[in-house]
This record gives sequence, structure tokens and C-alpha cells, in this order.
Amino acid sequence: MNRARPVLGEASVRFLPSLTYEYSLAAPRLIRCTPRIFQNRSLCVCGYFPNSFSRSQLLLDGQRLNVPVAGSTDMVMFTPQNLVPGKHVISWNIPAFDSILNPDPKRARPSPSERIEFEVLAVQASIDQNKLLSGDETDLRMRIIGTADKLQIELENTTPDVIDLAGGAKQIAETEGGKNNVLKRKVKAKKTGMLEAPFNINYRLALPPCPCKPEEIENLKSIGGQVTTPPEDSAANRNQPRRDCEEILSQYNALSVEYAKLQTDLKRAMESCDRFDDGTIAGRNNRDACRRAIAVANLRAVSTAAQLRERMLELLAAYRACTSGP
Repeated sequence: MNRARPVLGEASVRFLPSLTYEYSLAAPRLIRCTPRIFQNRSLCVCGYFPNSFSRSQLLLDGQRLNVPVAGSTDMVMFTPQNLVPGKHVISWNIPAFDSILNPDPKRARPSPSERIEFEVLAVQASIDQNKLLSGDETDLRMRIIGTADKLQIELENTTPDVIDLAGGAKQIAETEGGKNNVLKRKVKAKKTGMLEAPFNINYRLALPPCPCKPEEIENLKSIGGQVTTPPEDSAANRNQPRRDCEEILSQYNALSVEYAKLQTDLKRAMESCDRFDDGTIAGRNNRDACRRAIAVANLRAVSTAAQLRERMLELLAAYRACTSGP
């Protein structure tokens, strides 16, 4: 039987007949989350989230989390902003489940004692640009703030025609650990005196981006749950596909705004270096040095923009499938 889907481009929205669905009364749960993230990177929270209401009732250090950028019954993805380095806690907004806004009042409440922790890391990156310009080998130095543990970091030189990164264009390197938790790698420019273009080195933690295990969620739903099947023509059944598609579109629109802002900020920063170019060789060298400094200072922003674009493409594909499925 065909599932419901909205028919776009008309004054009203029509729906095709939809499949019945199972409705479990098991309580929402928190299981784990991404153990460590860099500042302003995505955080994946694993558990059981039976509906959009439960996915929006998470607290970060006792405060409401921002709107999820993605979500399903077994995970929720957030991009928390401006967190200080160190440990942070995810928990439930328990009072919300007892409010009249709860669309599922018969469902069991989550446990107030459920808490999961993660660490936020900051990076201070530096490089000797004078040595780079003179053709000498120099250190790319990345200091990790937020943990004293040794970390596995994935590095990717996305501009191999501009610079050489010791160890290869793609590699996994380990920080030194301790109070001064530093990662060093040798870098050398391909040309002496002036770089052909700004260089870029991406970095990320060598960890799975999302540690969720779907089989655990299935086990959770089977514990203490009661299952009923609503009538095929119920209002909830007819409207669910439309809500699903609208939620995907809302997530895509939110990400596109964030992505456009990042791109605009980076472009303006690079264009600000043009003021050094007075038509002389020295002026062009100063302009290029400025661009390199901005590229290093914005390593995190460039990597975040790439991740946002990848997620936007996934959401766009999901929305097209939602609105034009069988």
C-alpha cells in the first residue's frame, strides 16, 4: 500500500493512503553521545526518541538545547555554540513531559537521573609564516584545550599543490597529552617567496561521528512497551508523513542559513586582504601572507562549512524521497 506524501504546488495539500504504524509506550531514553567534540562542531546524542517532542526536550548543562539539525527515533544531532572547553552534561527537561504541550501523555516519562557527559575541545593553531615564505620547513603547532588525554587527530592537507605536510596529505597523528597537549607537524611551501594560493589543512578527531547502535534502540522499545495499531484512516496516520517532510525541510533551511553565513564571513575575511595589494611585489606578498593567516585562523570554520554542506545534501535527498516516494 502506498504511504502518504504531500502533493506540492497547490493551494491545499492532498495525501495518498498511508500504512498503519506501531505506537510504543516505552519511555524516552538517553544512552550515550559523541564523547568529544571540537567547539561548535556537531554533537550526536544516542537513545530512544519516539517523537519530535522528545527530541526537543534535552538540556545542556541545565539549559534548553538549540533546535536539532537532525533527528530520528535513535539519535539527535545538535551543533551547540560557544561552549567552553571541558566537560558538559546532557539531561532531560523533565517538567516538559508533564505539561499540556506533551502530545503523548500516556507514554512513560524518562528518568530524571539519566545523564550523559561529553568533552568540548578548543584548538589554538599557529605557524611561522616568515619561514614558510622563505622556503624553510616550519612547524604547524596545534594546542588542544579541554583535555590532558592523548588524542588521535585526523589531518588532511586539502591544498597539496601549495604546501607539503610531513606524514602525507591524509594522516592520523597523536597529541603529546598532558597539560600542554600539543600536536606538531612539519610544513613547507611548494614555492619560495610567495604561495600560489591560500593553503588549508582540515582536522578532526579520529572517532566515529555518531556512536549510536540501532539494535540497542530496538531492545529498548521492547522493554515495558505496549503496542497498538491505529485505524488506517486516523488523523494521526494521515498527517504523519506531512510532519516528517516538513521537519526535514525545516532542518535543511536552518543549516542553509548557517552555511551561507560561514561562507560569507570567510569570503569577506579573504577580501579584506586585498587592501595590501598596491600593485607591487611587496604588496602582493603582504596580501598573500594575510590570506594565509586567515586560512590558518579559520581552519575550524572551513571544516564546519564542509560538514554542513554534506549534511545539507543528505537532507535534500531525504526531502526529495519523502515528497516523491511510492
